[in-house]
Amino acid sequence: MTVLFRADASAEIGTGHVMRCLALAGAVKALGEECVFVCRDIPRLLAERITGDGHSLQFLIPTDGDNTAKAAEVPYAHWLKAPWRDDAVETSEIADEVGAQWIVVDHYGLDADWEQAVATVNRNVAAMDDLADRRHAAALVSDPSLVAKPHDRYKVLTSPGSQLLLGPRYAALRSEFADAPPRLPAPGGEAMRFLIAFGAVDAAGMTRVAIEALAAVVEVGDHAHVVVGAAHEGRAAIAGRCAELGWTCHVNSFRMGQLMAATDLAIGAGGSMVWERMAMGLPTIAIIVADNQRDQVNEAARLSLLVAMEQADASVEALKTQIRSLRSNSGLREKMSASCRRRVDGRGAVRIARRLAPCPIKLRPATEADSADLLEWRNHEFIRMVSHNTEMISPEDHALWLTGTLSNPARRLLIGSDNDGVLGVVRFDKGPSNAEVSIYLAPQRLGSGLGPNLLMAGEAAMAEHWPDAPEILAEVLPTNRASKDLFLSCGYRYSSGFYRKSVG
Repeated sequence: MTVLFRADASAEIGTGHVMRCLALAGAVKALGEECVFVCRDIPRLLAERITGDGHSLQFLIPTDGDNTAKAAEVPYAHWLKAPWRDDAVETSEIADEVGAQWIVVDHYGLDADWEQAVATVNRNVAAMDDLADRRHAAALVSDPSLVAKPHDRYKVLTSPGSQLLLGPRYAALRSEFADAPPRLPAPGGEAMRFLIAFGAVDAAGMTRVAIEALAAVVEVGDHAHVVVGAAHEGRAAIAGRCAELGWTCHVNSFRMGQLMAATDLAIGAGGSMVWERMAMGLPTIAIIVADNQRDQVNEAARLSLLVAMEQADASVEALKTQIRSLRSNSGLREKMSASCRRRVDGRGAVRIARRLAPCPIKLRPATEADSADLLEWRNHEFIRMVSHNTEMISPEDHALWLTGTLSNPARRLLIGSDNDGVLGVVRFDKGPSNAEVSIYLAPQRLGSGLGPNLLMAGEAAMAEHWPDAPEILAEVLPTNRASKDLFLSCGYRYSSGFYRKSVG
C-alpha cells in the first residue's frame, strides 16, 4: 500500500505540518507500507529529511495563481500559493501514478472541496488538523487538540461516518517520543538544565529574547541547550552568544527526544512541539507566537500542563520572572511532568497509522469450545467494570447464556484474531432495521489500541451477513470514556441515548 502526504513548509507556515506528517509516515513505514510526500513549498534541509527517512518526494508545479477565492471559507487559504483546484488536479495525478490508497493532507489552506476532488472510489483522504476552522470531507480527521468536548467542534464540519481521531492520544509524534522513559535526574545537585527551542523558523525572533532572559537568572552549574534551524536569520549571532555563555547551540538537531529527556525546564513556542514536550514530561514555558496556537496553549495552561505567555508579554524581564518561579518550585515541575505524561504517551502516530494500514483481523463465529475462554475474559476485572452487569458471572449462568446465544439467529458472536493471537470479542444483536454491537478486547490485548480495528472488521462482517440492517447502535455507560472514544473515532454519532453509524 502507498500513502501520499500533502503538506508544505515555509517561513510563514512553519515546519510543524511536514514534521507531523513525517512522524505519521514513520509509523506507516514501520507497518511495511510506502510513503510519498507532495509539496509546493519546502526548505531544502526539510526535503532532505524526508528523503533521508526513506520516503519519496515530488514537487508541485510552480504557479502565478493564488487561493484567495477561498478566503471566505478557509482562513488560511493564502498559505496554498495556488488555486485549490489546480493543486487537487496535480496531487491526484501524482496519487494515480504512485497508486496511493490514502492521501493524508496537513494544510490549513485546504478544505472539504479539495478533499472531495482528490478522493476516489479506491482512494480515501485523511485530514490532520488542530484548528477546526473549516469543513472536511475526509474519511478520517485527526486533531490532537486539548478541548473539553473535541467531537462537538467537528459535528458540522465533517461528513457522517467520518472517523474522528480527536484528543492528545492522537498527537502524531516520532517514535523517539513514544513511551518515553522516566526523566533523567539532573547531575550536580541543584544545577538546572534548560532547553530553548522555538522551531526551525522562529519568525517571531523569540530565541534571542529567551537566551537573554535565561542568561540573567542562571546559576553556577546550570547549562542550556539552544536549538535553531539552519535558515534562522540570527543563527550566527545566537551561536556566538551561546559560546560566550558556555552553552550548547544545536542547528537542525535530529535528537530532540534526547535533549528533552536531559532537560529540567524548556522555553519554546506553542506549536506542534508542545506535544513532544508533553510526551517527555518536560515542564515548559510556552510562548504563543501565532494566533492559531492561542486556544491550545491557554487550555494546556488551564490544566496546569505548562505556563503560557503571549509573545507581546514575553519580554526579557517577564521571562526572567517566570523562569525564577518555576526554578524555585520543584514540586510544581514534578506535577506538570506527571500530568503531561498522562495526557500524551507519544503513540498517536501508531494509532493513526493503524487506521490507514489496519492489521488483518480474522473473525470466526464462537462455538461451545470457546466457553471457558469467554467466561474468563468476561469476568476479568476491567471488562466487568465497563459492562452493564458488573457482577461475576457463574459458570452455570454463562453456559446457559452461551447455549442460547449460539442458537439465536438474531445474534452473532464473533471472535477476532490477528497475527499475535486472539484479539477480542464482538457481538451483534439484530433488530427490525438495525443491529446493536457489543465489543471488548481479550484481557491480554488490553492497551493494544486495536479496538477500532476489531470493531470495523465486525462492521464489515455484519454488513455482509445482515445487509438489511443498515444502522449499527451502541449503548455505552456514561462513565466508560474509552468506549465513547472508540465509537466516536470510528464514525459513530451520539443520538437519543445511542452511538449510531450508518453502514448501508
